[in-house]
Amino acid sequence: MRKYDFGIFLSIVFYISLVALFGGVVESSASSISGEYYIVYNHVGKSMSEAKDTATMVKMSGGAGYVIEKKDKYYVALCAYQNEADAKAVTNKNQGSDVMKYEIGFDVGSEEEGFKKEVFYIANKLYDLALKYETKTITNEEVKVEVSIMKKRLEDRFSSEDSVFSEKLYFYLASLDNIIKASDSNLCWILRYEQIKFIVNC
Repeated sequence: MRKYDFGIFLSIVFYISLVALFGGVVESSASSISGEYYIVYNHVGKSMSEAKDTATMVKMSGGAGYVIEKKDKYYVALCAYQNEADAKAVTNKNQGSDVMKYEIGFDVGSEEEGFKKEVFYIANKLYDLALKYETKTITNEEVKVEVSIMKKRLEDRFSSEDSVFSEKLYFYLASLDNIIKASDSNLCWILRYEQIKFIVNC
């Protein structure tokens, strides 16, 4: 095998490995790794209080009800997809809803690369769980077991007294804990809520 052919082969192997690890939404370059999400929202308001009122109603119907603030506007998110067509299909069934594109990822070689890679991984895993839950191919208990494994993995890797990630770690661990402690009747919206929280803050 010629040298440049071998280099191409290694690049392909590396890309396939990333796709397997991060759920098929990976775009890689020499400096970063990223993925795209399409968040469906059904409300745009000019005040947080107005958005929170709408979010409460959204949660009651099983939607995320996560409020995203962008440029002095407040968007109430319903759910998120990695495929734009899937997101558009939801908007067709929900009058007044629309889609916003969100890119998540991390810089390769940065000081926070390891931590951000783990958060990126969890965001994609939560997406998979939300999709399975939506299609009723996973039980409440199985969701919580999977999330408990993610939480322990994150905790074991980054929880130390001198960790520079302590504040961020607490934020993400609390999110995972909310899913684990959710009642069966609230698990649907809480899973979607925390999934979108990871996407927006990744």
